[in-house]
Amino acid sequence: MEDWEWRVEGCAAASSRRTGKARFTFEWRIDSVSPLTISIMKSFSVGIVGAGAITRNIHLPVLLAMPNVRVAWLADASANRADALGKVHGVKSLAATSPEGLPDCDVVLLAIPVGVRAAYFNALAARGAAVFTEKPFASNLAEHRRILDLFEPHRIGCGFMRRFYRGTRTVRDAL
Repeated sequence: MEDWEWRVEGCAAASSRRTGKARFTFEWRIDSVSPLTISIMKSFSVGIVGAGAITRNIHLPVLLAMPNVRVAWLADASANRADALGKVHGVKSLAATSPEGLPDCDVVLLAIPVGVRAAYFNALAARGAAVFTEKPFASNLAEHRRILDLFEPHRIGCGFMRRFYRGTRTVRDAL
């Protein structure tokens, strides 16, 4: 397997691990143009909605390795899945029965399918929460604009990690 890199703008810190022949590099960074700007000196809490493979393998290990981050809770539609992952990492788990019932935190990471995010966006925007989600941000342009209108610009962020893949960078440089 070839080496590849994965970077997400919008959060902070760095971690890496080695698995077999592939090298995985995770870089979460803050910069002045990031839609989700957080002071690197301030500690903050993150709540995660979704306890699937991307949370288990990527988000949770990276967030737990960050010195200024406390993972406050982990929610999933499957209470058993949230409990199992929470126990492994010492994180409070809960069933994501409704977006309105989620505990407060500084940032909510939505690691759930795009088709079920709308209720979470609505509820979290109503209480002024900051939200970070993965691509795709929305399934169509109208929904994308609707979601953006819910939040102040610095309260919503979306990760596009593939823009930093070696192949993507090669194509960009060739064009």
